[in-house]
Amino acid sequence: MVEAGVAQDRIHVFGTYANAAQAVQDGRVNAYASVARAHLGYLQNGRPDLALVEVSPREKPPALGCFAFASAATDLKNSVDRVLNQFFGGAGHLKLMSEFGFELDDINRIL
Repeated sequence: MVEAGVAQDRIHVFGTYANAAQAVQDGRVNAYASVARAHLGYLQNGRPDLALVEVSPREKPPALGCFAFASAATDLKNSVDRVLNQFFGGAGHLKLMSEFGFELDDINRIL
C-alpha cells in the first residue's frame, strides 16, 4: 500500500477478514486490501453490505499466494510440495478452482 501512496501511519494490519471488514464498517479505516478471490468468497458468505473493488492487473500485477515453513522444516516443506505438485493442474484442482470463480486462464497464469 505504501507503493500506492498510502502513508505508513494510515496502514493497519488485521488478523482476519472479519476484523478488517468490521473496521471498515465502524469507520476506523476507509478500506482494506486483500486477495480479491478470497475476499469475494467472504463477502458472498454474509457481508452484502461491503463491496469488492478489484485493482486492474495493469495498475498492480497480481501476487501469487504461498505457504511458509520454518527454515528447519525441510521434510514438511518437501512433503507439502510433493502433494501440491501432484494436485496442481489436475482435474480435481481445476474443478475446485472453478467453484471459487477462477477461470482456466486464471489458473494457467498461476501454474
